[in-house]
Amino acid sequence: MTEPPQPPSDPNQPYGPGQPTQGPPSGPGRYQPPSGYPQQGYPQQGYPPQPQPGYPQYSAGAYGQYPQQPYAQGGYPQPALARPGAGLAARLGTRLSRRPEARFGISLAAGGVALALVGVLVWGFGYFAAGLQIDLGLDGGPPRANGESRRFLGAGLALAMVVIGYLLVVLRRRGPLATAGVVASAFGVPLMMIFLTLDVGHLFAGQFPISIDAVWLVSIIVWLISYFAVPGAQGRAFYLAAAAIGLAGYVGFKTGENALLRTAASTVNNGSLSSGAGTGSIAAVGLIFGLAYYAVAVFLDRSGRSGAAVALVVAGFGVTLGGVIAAVPTFHQIGTGVLLIVLGALLGWYGGYFGRRFTTWVWTAALVIGVGLIVQKIIPSDYTGAGILLIAVGAVVVVLAQVISSLSTEAPEFEATPAQAPAATS
Repeated sequence: MTEPPQPPSDPNQPYGPGQPTQGPPSGPGRYQPPSGYPQQGYPQQGYPPQPQPGYPQYSAGAYGQYPQQPYAQGGYPQPALARPGAGLAARLGTRLSRRPEARFGISLAAGGVALALVGVLVWGFGYFAAGLQIDLGLDGGPPRANGESRRFLGAGLALAMVVIGYLLVVLRRRGPLATAGVVASAFGVPLMMIFLTLDVGHLFAGQFPISIDAVWLVSIIVWLISYFAVPGAQGRAFYLAAAAIGLAGYVGFKTGENALLRTAASTVNNGSLSSGAGTGSIAAVGLIFGLAYYAVAVFLDRSGRSGAAVALVVAGFGVTLGGVIAAVPTFHQIGTGVLLIVLGALLGWYGGYFGRRFTTWVWTAALVIGVGLIVQKIIPSDYTGAGILLIAVGAVVVVLAQVISSLSTEAPEFEATPAQAPAATS
C-alpha cells in the first residue's frame, strides 16, 4: 500500500482545509483534519483516512451519522445545481424559494426597457399608419387597405428586442442587464405577434385587426418555456406571473366575448353608456382565477417556495381586481362593498401571516373601501349621520383588530430592544 500524501513542511501553507503543525506525526502536535469529520482511522500516522481505488472516501456505514447540514436561513444562498435526474425544484434554483430583493439599479433598468418598448410601439405603428391607404370601395369593389406590409418594421424591431433580451438573460444571469433582458423578452413577444398578425382589413368584416388567439397563446407558451427551461430565465417570477395573467385574461376574453370593450364602445342610451351586459362572466372568471392563484400562492408559501409564490400573488391581485371591477354592474354598490370586505379580510390576513407587505396593505385598504361603500349607500346625503356612523364603525374595526391580533398571537411590527445605557462619564 502506498504511503498517504504528506503535509507540507511550511506551517503557513494549508493542507486542504486543515492546518498542519510542526511536531511528531501523532500526539498533540499532529495534523488536525477539518472539523466536522470523525478523527478515526490511521491513528498511528495522524492523518485522516485516504481514499482507495474503487471505494468512496466516506462510506455511508461509517459516516452516515454525520449528514451534511443545509445553510441556515439568512446565510449566503446556495443555488441548487441542475443535474441529470434532478427534480424541478433543483432546476429552478434559489429563485423558487427566495423572493428577489428590491434594488434601485435593477428597477431602473426595467424602467429603461419599458421606455425602449414604448419607442418600438410608437415607431412601428407610426410608420405603419403613415403608409396605410384605405380604399372604401366607392368604385363598387370591397373595402380594402393598402400598405400593410409596412407592419414588418414593427415586427422586426420587436423581434430584435426579444433576441437581445434573451441574450442578456442567458449571458448575465443576474443584475440590471439580466433584468432588462427579462422585461424586453417578455413584453417583446406579444408586441411582435401584434405586428405580425395586424390586418386592418378585418375591421371591414367586424373583426379585430389582430389575431387574439395567436398573440395570447404564443406569448403564454413562450413565457412558460422561459420560466421552466431557458438558462438564466429559469425560476424568474416575472415570466410565471405574465403567463398566469395572460391565461386568465385569455379565458375571460373568450368567455365574455369582449363584453367590456363592447360596453365601452356602445352607443349612448339616455345620456349614458348602455349596461355592461356580459360582464358577469368576466367577473366570474376573474374571481375564480384570482382566488385560485392566491390558493396556489398559499400552498407555495407553506412549502417554503415563496419565490414562486410571488408570481401567483402578483397575478392573483391583478386578476382578482379585474373580476371585482367587472362585477360592479352585477353586484351594485352594496354587493361590491360586501365583496371587498370578504376579499380584504381573507387576503389581508394571508398577506400578514406570510409577511407579504403589499398584499396585506392593499387588501386591508380594500376592506376599508368596502365599508365606506356600504356606509355611503345607507346614508347617502346626511353628512352628520354618515360621519357619526363612520366614526363608530372605525372604532369597532380598531377594537376588532386588537382582538384578532391578540387571539392569533400576532407578532408586533418591530421586536422590542433594550435601550442602550448612557455612556459613563468620568
